[in-house]
Amino acid sequence: MKLLDGRATASKIQAQLKEAIHGLIVDQGWEPPHLHVIIVGDDFASKRYVSRKHKVADDLGISVTVHTYAEDTVEGEVIELIRKLNTDPRATATMVQLPLPAGWDTERVLNEVLPTKDVDALSEASVARLGEVDIRQFDIKNSLKLNPPFTTQAPLAGHKYVSNGVAVKNSLKTNPSFTTQALATSQSQMRNPSTTSGEGRHADLAKITDFIQAPATPTGIMFLLDQYKIDLAGKRAVVVGQGRLVGKPLAQLWRMSGVDVAVADIHTTNTCELTQKADILAVATGQPELIDGCCVKNGAVVIDAGIHRRENTDASSSTSQTSLIGDVNFDTVSPKASYITPVPGGVGPMTVAALMWNVYMLWIQQYASLVIL
Repeated sequence: MKLLDGRATASKIQAQLKEAIHGLIVDQGWEPPHLHVIIVGDDFASKRYVSRKHKVADDLGISVTVHTYAEDTVEGEVIELIRKLNTDPRATATMVQLPLPAGWDTERVLNEVLPTKDVDALSEASVARLGEVDIRQFDIKNSLKLNPPFTTQAPLAGHKYVSNGVAVKNSLKTNPSFTTQALATSQSQMRNPSTTSGEGRHADLAKITDFIQAPATPTGIMFLLDQYKIDLAGKRAVVVGQGRLVGKPLAQLWRMSGVDVAVADIHTTNTCELTQKADILAVATGQPELIDGCCVKNGAVVIDAGIHRRENTDASSSTSQTSLIGDVNFDTVSPKASYITPVPGGVGPMTVAALMWNVYMLWIQQYASLVIL
């Protein structure tokens, strides 16, 4: 059994992102990417997760604004903010932290976020585009080798641009060598990536303007599997859980990768029978230690996307300690697995790293779409 080390892999991704972002800000005069996170209510887990995102983003050079609302806030106030961010050319990405308070229309709120800023890909429009995602972008070795032609020159300070349909005054550093013709050429190359050069089988990926993001957790899982060179094609997979954040999009990405995928949920009566046949098993149910060793095939790759707090009481001292566990019973499953994600230190760090990668790619896309006036 080998651990799929999410912390180490996330650190690798974040180091590459930090270098790339720093280069574009310092060398090319770009304004930093700006992530806006909206959190409503006082959910402890949500606040902890947002705090982790903020810390990582700060280290990478990504600006973060957290918009915190009380539990009794009306939906309209949050929707008004989202619409404002949609038209703000310096707001790179918007994320609505789930869950929203009971009684809120989650779909209505999420659907207000523009697909070009929907960093966690949860709106109906973003979900509909998931089938157009280029699976090759999850090649961790090449996906961050981003050197689009337009990054070789910074936009000229003092000119107006159109970004996402909004005219804005550019405040970037002056680069006298930049010309309208250079920008037009860059945009032409971005629209026609085959006319540009680059190395690696994903060179063209860095030169398209229509990057389509997938939700952060499935993206992180895809990166993690690629890092450990786990080939998906032709394998039989089972995803336990059909949630919008993990289960559904992960199953779709796996099918697009050539995997035979079965999905189980609360209504499935033969879950254990299904999981026993899985070469690759992902569990994202929100139920602690739902899957144990008897339900896992020998040699399976196991992805545990759950995280729960467990109080461990010491009977001799009447004291308790808190530990973290997943949706998989690690003690009984790990002896049978060829690879398994630990909890903590597996999927969690990859989710944060993947979210930052999505922010970075949306930033790249938005700069690529600038049109000089």
